[in-house]
Order: sequence, then C-alpha cells, then structure tokens
Amino acid sequence: MEFSIAPAVGSHLDPGDTNSGLAIEGPRGECITTPSQSQALAREGIQKASSTLSLPVHISTDGNLDERCLSLPTADMLTAHDFSINVSPLADHLLHFDATNWLLDENFVDVGGGDFNWNEPHDIHDQPSSGLSHLPFARENNNSPAVLDLGPVWYVQVHSTVHDIPDDSHGVGRQVINAMRGEIDEIYRTNMDEELRAPLRNDPLPSIDFLNLCIHLFFTRSNIALPLIHGPTFKPSVNNILVVLTMCCTGAMTMMSDKATRIGLTLFERIIKSGNGRSWEKRLSGEPHLMRETIKGAIIGQNFAILSSDPAHRTIADAYLGSLISLGRHVKLFAEFPEVDVPDTISPEELLKAWKQWVLHEEMKRAAVTLHIHDAEIAALFHHEPIFRHPARRLPIIAPADLFRAPTATIWATKYRAYRKSQQQQAGLQPNEASLGSHERVRPQNCGFEGNISNPSMFNSWAALSGIGASISESRGLNLLSSQRIIDLEADLVRWYSSNTNCCRAQHCWKGKQPELPFCLKPLWHHTFMTLAVDLDLLGLASGRQGSKISATIQAQVGAWISSADSKRCLLHALCLQTLVASTTIDSAVANHTARILFSVALCWYCYLLYLPWSTASSPSNASMSLDETFEYLMGLPEFRLLREERCPSGPFPNILGQAISDLKRILRANTAEMKASTLCVLESTLRRLGTNGISRQFADIIQAFVTGETQ
Repeated sequence: MEFSIAPAVGSHLDPGDTNSGLAIEGPRGECITTPSQSQALAREGIQKASSTLSLPVHISTDGNLDERCLSLPTADMLTAHDFSINVSPLADHLLHFDATNWLLDENFVDVGGGDFNWNEPHDIHDQPSSGLSHLPFARENNNSPAVLDLGPVWYVQVHSTVHDIPDDSHGVGRQVINAMRGEIDEIYRTNMDEELRAPLRNDPLPSIDFLNLCIHLFFTRSNIALPLIHGPTFKPSVNNILVVLTMCCTGAMTMMSDKATRIGLTLFERIIKSGNGRSWEKRLSGEPHLMRETIKGAIIGQNFAILSSDPAHRTIADAYLGSLISLGRHVKLFAEFPEVDVPDTISPEELLKAWKQWVLHEEMKRAAVTLHIHDAEIAALFHHEPIFRHPARRLPIIAPADLFRAPTATIWATKYRAYRKSQQQQAGLQPNEASLGSHERVRPQNCGFEGNISNPSMFNSWAALSGIGASISESRGLNLLSSQRIIDLEADLVRWYSSNTNCCRAQHCWKGKQPELPFCLKPLWHHTFMTLAVDLDLLGLASGRQGSKISATIQAQVGAWISSADSKRCLLHALCLQTLVASTTIDSAVANHTARILFSVALCWYCYLLYLPWSTASSPSNASMSLDETFEYLMGLPEFRLLREERCPSGPFPNILGQAISDLKRILRANTAEMKASTLCVLESTLRRLGTNGISRQFADIIQAFVTGETQ
C-alpha cells in the first residue's frame, strides 16, 4: 500500500514554515505525524530516512489516486537527498502494494477553461464503514446514479405502453371526408385496398452452393444444439420447401460473415411473409399430412428468431409462440404417441416403413419438448409469464441420441429393440411418481442401452430444468413468489441436481462429450437459482432499458437488493456460471440459453456497481451483515450445501464453488475498475467468443456500453 505526505489534520502546510510537521496517511487511513524540518536537521539519521517520503503520492482507501497527489512540492522543499533510494523501516512495509493501487479516480483532476485546477483534499477520516454494503471501493454518493438510455441498443424492442401511446385517430394518410357521420369515401377505399396488398420482396435466392452450405451447417451446428430433424431420412421435397428455407437461414446465421448474416435475416423475413399468406387452419382438414412439416418449419424459424440479431424477430417469436402451441394442441402434438412394433421376422420393406414411421413420431415428440423449452426461453427474455403450466405437464419421453441418429433401418432396429427391452426392465423399478417433485414430472427415461440404461434423456432434462425457470417467471409475474414458494422451487432445483436428470452425473458430460447435448446444463442451473434471488426485469429497468429516468421506487428496490444477502447469493451463483462457461471450450454448437444467462450475470454486476455508492450512502452503516456473516449464511443455503458435499474429483471443475467464493470475496473488496475487469470484461469477451448467433453479439455490445458508459 502506498502512502502520501499530507497536511496534518486541522492545519495547512506552509512550504516556507520549517516548523511545520507532516502527516503521513497510512494504508488504513491513520495519520502518522513526521518530525518537523528543524527536528529532522537536528537528527541526521532520521533526516535521510524520512527524506524519501517527500514525494506526494497519495492513495485513497479504494485504491485510486486521490486529488492530494497533485499537491506538488516547491523547489525549496526538494534537496539532493530527496532522491535517495533509502527507505525507512516505517515505509518499507507500506511500499508493498499491487498494481491496482495505481488506478485513477474520477476526481483526479478538473479541466476547466483550458487550465488544470487541483481539487480540494478530502478529510482523511471520511472512510466508508466496514459493513457488507460499505465495501472499500464504494464511495458514498447521495446523488442518484447517472443511467444510460439503453433502449435503442436493447436486445428486445422497447415499446411504449398503451397508457403512453398518443391518440392518432386522425393520422397522416388516412383521409376521412365525412368523419362526423363515420362514413368512408373513395380515397379511404383505395387505402383499404393498398392495406390488403402484402408487400413481398422478389429478390433472387442465394446460389445453390450457398444454400447447400447452409443446410450442411444446419445439420452440423444448429441441429446438434437443438436436435429436431432426423438427418438420415431427411430429403428436400415439394412438401417441405419452407422447412428447407428455414434450415438455410438458420445455417447462415452460424457463419461469422456479415454478408451471410444479412442473407439469413432477409431470407427469414421473406419466409415469414410467405407463411402468413398460407392458411394453415385449412390444412387441418384439407392437408393434414403437411402439418408435421408446418410444425417443424415453424419451430426452426422460432429458434432463428430467438437467436437473431434483430430485436424485431424476437418480438415475432413471442407473438407467434401462442399460435404454434394452439396448432400443436389441435393436432394432438402433446398427446402420447403409440409405440412402433418391430418383430424379429419383419421384412426389409416393412422395416424401412416402420423406421420412417418411428422417425415421424420421434420428431413430433422433440417438437413438443422444444416448444416447452422455447416457452421458458421467451418468458425469460421478455420477463413475462409462460404459456404452458410447466409443473403440471407431462412431457413425452425422448429417445436417446444414438437411436435417433442411427444411419440405417437395420442398425436402428437393433438399437430400438435394446432400447425397448431396457424400458420394460426399468418400468418395474420406477418409484411412485406421486412422491416426486415437479421437476421430475417426466418419467425417468432409459436413455442408454447395451449396458448403459440408467441415464435419462438430456433433452428431457433440459426441458425439465427450463420448466423450473418458467415456473419462477410465472410465480413472480403473478406475485405468488412467497417464501414458501421459493423454498419449494429451491427443493425442485436441488432434486434435479441430485437425480439422474443432472447431465453431470454422466461421465460423458464431465469429459465434454455428451452424446445427446453438446453442452452442460449446470450453468443454467446456477442461473435458475439467480432468478430466485433477484428480479431481472427490475434490474433491466434500473439499467436504462426504458430510458435514463429511473423512478425512486425502482432505485429503492435495487438499493434494498444490494444491501441484502440475496445479492451476494445471486453474485456467487453468477461467478460459478461465469467460470463454468468461460472455462469451457466453445464448440460450434452452443445452447440457446447460453448468451442470455451470461448477459443476466452482466446485468446483475452492472446494477450492483452502478447503484452501490448510492445504496451505501442511503442505508445505515449497520443495516447489513458483515462479509463473514454473509458467507456463513450463504454456505447454509441448500444449493451450496449440496455443492460442498458433492465429491466429483474426476470432473472438469471439482472446486468451482471454492474458486467462486474466493473470487467473490476478492471482487467485493476491490475497486470499480478491478470489479469490471473481473466480471463485465470477461463476460463480454466470452459472448464475443461464442460468435455463432446474432443475439450473443448484441448482448456483448450492451455489456460494452456497461463498461464504457457509451452507447456509440
């Protein structure tokens, strides 16, 4: 820690006064008075030792340079021995500081009228208290924080509410001649005719080579992250043209090229307009065989819209989800599918027919599960209630990955018979489902076979975990997130983690080679606990999503959260999540939720940083628990007890909780710049490293605004 020469408390240093003593501020703010110059001249040895302290370097308690560092010595005060390298024993231990102590303070210098005006020094006793919310870097500030207007760069479109929209009954272009009688004229009729003409673009499609490349990227990237389409039996046909087009725009989105991204966006918008011109409701009776293709194409397009770089596309996904779920209900998409019988004596022709029939059923099962995942994802993106009642719904059981990817009918038949046999064996071992938590609403599934029959489907596990998050969104939106409800949801999350539905129970997940899903679900588990500890919608408003004017109510709620132990619970989960994702090799296939949950972590840190000085000044110094008391409380929470008791030495992250605890303690004691470097900057770079969809780059741009304070 560095030190400075400063005027003694209650006095002003006169460079010409040889009897003036000097007050050295120690690393904890204590005042160490040095001998006056006349006393130093009488004692030669002390003079040499203390002379090295004459350069004015002052470090405030938050590790930033203070304005007193600019109290430059006069020429009369400097002598030859001032530049000696000898250091007194008193100063020796103070010189062992780290580089963070060199960070600049916003009050370092005022520039006005072309001249540098040195700021007045602070009272050395004005130090923040040692309470949890009064951490060393937090300078108390009674003024409300300056908030950016992030609406123009937000990841969803920020709309005016129906309460704020002005009356436009006499809008431009709508000429009503006989308005008093409510009648229309020929001009208005012409406007009506133009309104019914859908504007369609007739741009040529990309080349065949580019379209084939996009289809290849869809199957090797998008369909790996969200396995919906059965690759071995898929063939382009007249009946699935829109499916192929949505596959193309999804594959184009996975490229890093801006041109490819633009092609994908344009193609998606043309598909939407073309699809709107078709009456799917008539297909329910006239062309029922096409409904499967309609559902698959709509779900692929839905996934594209969720991950698109255009916020308007996410609005489309939110609006169309209800229609797609309604369509699924009409065609019994969520009902139980019959099993396909494959006897040993089946002929090759009948086997091929049975295989294709099973594929159709399996794709529809996966479509139903995907709709549940999308429902939870959209509810989280827009901070509203989900459409499904996730805790009460039984999801269809998804077949294991090896069975779904079987390249031929013969190989499929062998695996399918083994799979059915394992199902029958496990059916008699199932526990009473009435005793299971809501997260186990899906029957335990033998996702493996041939000696590996105990692992459930990770696709079902993903949907179950997403469903818990959707239940939190529903309870919060309906104002039903009571203390007892939180306890119940905590129990669901703990049971999910402790059961075979946890992907990390499989050795393949530890090695990063999960055959069914190429990603780990543990980051989503940590994020779901975060949503129990904070209202992310509230933080979005407090960060400037709806503009820079933040209401006093929102500020008070954020301040209360910062002062509470819930904020530290949230941030500890955030660090676990951040470390898990940042330490994982990012492959071409990334979970849909990865970018969103990383941004949620950044949002929590940003609001904590932004409102902490104001919260510190607004709340009493004894209003919060101490840091040690808070961590003792955190370690008693069910999820952290579970992680501490877990013994997984062969896993890739055996001590992730211990590392997160150490990092959180260090960050909470750090200054603002170090906090940003350890959190926001890491999260931004991780999101840019994903680089496989537009929303990750958009999230990274918002975090860049968090860091720089500019929206460009």
